[in-house]
Amino acid sequence: MWKSRTVSEIHHALVEGGVAISEREIYELLEVFYALLELRCPVDDDYRAEVERNGGVVLSIDGVKPEWANDTLYILMDTQTGRVLHTAVLHSSAHEDLVPLFENVKATGLPLLAVVSDHQHAILLAAEKAFPDVVHQLCHYHVLRAASKPTVELDRNLKKRIKGRVRGIRPMERSVKLRRERGEDSVQLDLVVEVCDILRGLLKHKVPYPLKPGGLVFYEKLREMDATLRRCLERVPDDALARLQRITGCWRDFEADAARVRYLYGFVWKLAHVLEAEYPSYQARMQMGRLVSEVERALAGTDDDLVSEALKEFVRVLRSHWWGLFPCYDNERIPRTNNGMESLIGSKKQVFRRITGRRHWGRYVVRFGMGIFMGNGLEDQEGVMAVLEEVAPSSSAEVRERLERNRGPGRRLAGIRTSFDGILVKFEAAWTEAC
Repeated sequence: MWKSRTVSEIHHALVEGGVAISEREIYELLEVFYALLELRCPVDDDYRAEVERNGGVVLSIDGVKPEWANDTLYILMDTQTGRVLHTAVLHSSAHEDLVPLFENVKATGLPLLAVVSDHQHAILLAAEKAFPDVVHQLCHYHVLRAASKPTVELDRNLKKRIKGRVRGIRPMERSVKLRRERGEDSVQLDLVVEVCDILRGLLKHKVPYPLKPGGLVFYEKLREMDATLRRCLERVPDDALARLQRITGCWRDFEADAARVRYLYGFVWKLAHVLEAEYPSYQARMQMGRLVSEVERALAGTDDDLVSEALKEFVRVLRSHWWGLFPCYDNERIPRTNNGMESLIGSKKQVFRRITGRRHWGRYVVRFGMGIFMGNGLEDQEGVMAVLEEVAPSSSAEVRERLERNRGPGRRLAGIRTSFDGILVKFEAAWTEAC
């Protein structure tokens, strides 16, 4: 049975058991352990029967290149079952080197329904050579990300510039602390500190690109906060709150930039709607064509160089990816995205970070080879499991308690981000009541 333990906990248990070993040596042993795992799942009769029920294999392929100039780990997975069919570490990502990966899957004799990938040119050429008669679906998420890239960069730049103007929170907190040390204490001071917390929560707010514009969200929330502080100051003036209001008032200097980002994101959201909608194939093509025509008309009517650049890239990406966008509308078994592969890679990154405490896992992928993706079925490793079971419950309890204490400030900031409007309403009511 699996036990989730960090390297530090394993080291502590081994030392208590009389084993003289360093944490570094445990890292090295883990590398050897993962490298010795059997990597390839067998294609047995049960799996063949499952493939037959599914109508064939929908083959997803992606490569993980953890560090620049290092080898690339390629994974080929059946998206309908989650079965990894083949993995390989390659020195080169040329299409000639990728063809044997497809040939290995082809040698299993499994019927292939479709191939799903991003728009990596080498993968497209290799798949076409190995499976010339199989449809190739391009990942909608990658297409959306590529089409919206210039817009996302404008939004990120907007957020960066606004954050550069939101300064002075820490000096304000120090000022409040000094006033309290001098014996001054009031509800107003507590509310000023709360405003500082709200601003800090906004500064640390991250959103999942490309669908959520972090800069535009920051701009809108800062504007709402500024309006709230102005109303509070109209009721009861306060020097400290006025200083904070001058910080939040910086949003006015970015109205034009925010309007540009909002306009461009209108096209990004329309594209996302078309890609997500349950259209018949002919209607999906028609809706996509209308969107492209709308963007081209907008491009012809703008004299803003930044808007023009973003719209040109939007149209270019859609036209170059057009051929691979619509197979999923013809066959519901073909997924629209390659996110199953992304989730597989992401989950293994998360497991490694939790065990080792390392944020970056680049060396892990290269040095451990492909084992990280196939760390299942280890219940028979009795010797290894016996060592892991020696970890004392008190050790894990101490770690959990420490993590719980550290999560407190993070939860506070997360609450501010998720309940922003409600917090502003409560703050305004509390300020009116206290003053």
